[in-house]
Amino acid sequence: AVTVGIAAGVDLDRDHLHGHVVAVAEATAPNINSMLADRRKKARTEIDFINGAIVRKGDELGIEVQVNRTLARLMSAIETSYALQVE
Repeated sequence: AVTVGIAAGVDLDRDHLHGHVVAVAEATAPNINSMLADRRKKARTEIDFINGAIVRKGDELGIEVQVNRTLARLMSAIETSYALQVE
């Protein structure tokens, strides 16, 4: 994601971002994130707006983003299978 952002002209500092992500993850560890909450409600998540956007921009710039693509596909598969899931 950072590689795509930098290639798109966004001024990003990898070390600062990494530290910030770790700090936020530690501070919010007990929380249930919005994507999990949506998944539990069998609602559409924001995966397309997050990882999907990175995939689209990566494709546009010729940058392979396998992890983001896989996450987006997996979450989309879960969303499309909601009706088939057994409680």
